[in-house]
Amino acid sequence: KHRGGVGMNLTAADTVIFTDSDFNPQNDLQAIARAHRIGQHKPVKIIRLIGRDTIEEIIYRRAASKLRLTNAIVEGGQFALGAPKPQGAAELQLSEILKFGLDKLLSSEGSTIQDVELENILGETEGGKWVMDVVLPCKEEREEEDTKNHMYVYEGKDYSKEPSREDRKAFDQLLDLQKALTEETSKEGRALRNKANALLTGLQEQSTRRKHLLSPEELEARRKKRQEAAAKRARLMEEKKKAKAEAEHKKKMAWWEANHYTSTCLPSEESDSEKEFEEDEAGLNTDLDYKDADLNCIKYVMGDVTHPKAEEEDAIIVHCLDDSGRWGRGGLFTALEARSDQPRKIYEMAGKMKDLELGGTLLFPIDDKKSRKKGKDLLALIVAQHRDRSNNLSGIKLSALEKGLKKIYLAAKKRNATVHLPRIGYATKGFNWYGTERLIRKYLATRGIPTFIYYFPRNKGFSSASQLYSSSMTVSKP
Repeated sequence: KHRGGVGMNLTAADTVIFTDSDFNPQNDLQAIARAHRIGQHKPVKIIRLIGRDTIEEIIYRRAASKLRLTNAIVEGGQFALGAPKPQGAAELQLSEILKFGLDKLLSSEGSTIQDVELENILGETEGGKWVMDVVLPCKEEREEEDTKNHMYVYEGKDYSKEPSREDRKAFDQLLDLQKALTEETSKEGRALRNKANALLTGLQEQSTRRKHLLSPEELEARRKKRQEAAAKRARLMEEKKKAKAEAEHKKKMAWWEANHYTSTCLPSEESDSEKEFEEDEAGLNTDLDYKDADLNCIKYVMGDVTHPKAEEEDAIIVHCLDDSGRWGRGGLFTALEARSDQPRKIYEMAGKMKDLELGGTLLFPIDDKKSRKKGKDLLALIVAQHRDRSNNLSGIKLSALEKGLKKIYLAAKKRNATVHLPRIGYATKGFNWYGTERLIRKYLATRGIPTFIYYFPRNKGFSSASQLYSSSMTVSKP
């Protein structure tokens, strides 16, 4: 059945079949009218499929009653708003309509299909066309409708007054069943929202039982119970995460052992060394307002950081790079490679063995080509940048740099070493040098670690004089 608005003109159709009826009969008339448009001259048969003893029958009869009322008003010229309204339709309630035929619907068993003569029901045909039914005069039709086809008369019984006792009994049984199912599902804590028994929820009587109010003690007990459950879930998630990390670590250690690889990374934050750092931090005043400028300040010198200005103590050179495992070219990369073969070799091997993480710090000696008579030179490589698969390099991440400086502090304290850094992030667009300088001062200089920041001389003629000058004096901060 197609209603208005779809733009269909059925010029060859002579049969209209309704599988459902509408409370508004004008919609059905629209569908019927489409079979009469544009050159249709054959008789048209209207067939309605209606379920017996169901609400469909009442819907159809109410629609037919509306059509009769419309025809009576239009034909009689009664367009006034004060036209009398049918009494039966006004007094009928929704629950009464649903009770109609309910007893027969519940008591029926098996199939209702019977051998019937469709010709007697649908009508006769002649020459491939429908034979028109005899149209009764208006008075006879009205009398027949009043006696047989009244919308509330079925099988000789008038249902417009009240439902039968059997219908009421069947309706009450359905309500009791629905109430029992609702109580059962409420105990289980989950409602059956998409089940067939939810069709009658709109007709269920409202429960007059008031909700139980919890006492303050019960509310407090429930709150504690929820907190305990949340803490338990968090603990289980943490244990699961820890177990997963341990399994991955064991797998990595086995892989390293099979490849004869030994990591040069300084201990992670979860180790005993980090606890030692926290103890030092608790007992040390990290206020950046210096009381002793000579002991707690950063010394700025002119020279080459790959050849640190140290005497007999060990010297740790610091350099920042990314986590790609690919050694760079130019600048400090070339200078370090000229000083030692170890930086490139160790860094690239760490990249192959997945030993480069943000905040990680590789520490190893670089005295294979050049060395001092007393004291060792070591190189600390802080992984402070990330390079993605598209070869896009991030800036220096201060959080990763901070982790690396913490580890360098512990290593320098253990070896009684000095720390030597280039001007980290020099010529990097948007780099926060003063934030970096503050981290260096906080985690190294103010904790008693001699810290030097090097400015490389660009003028070769000035190089020898500046190196001699910087060996005995510090250069003021520009």
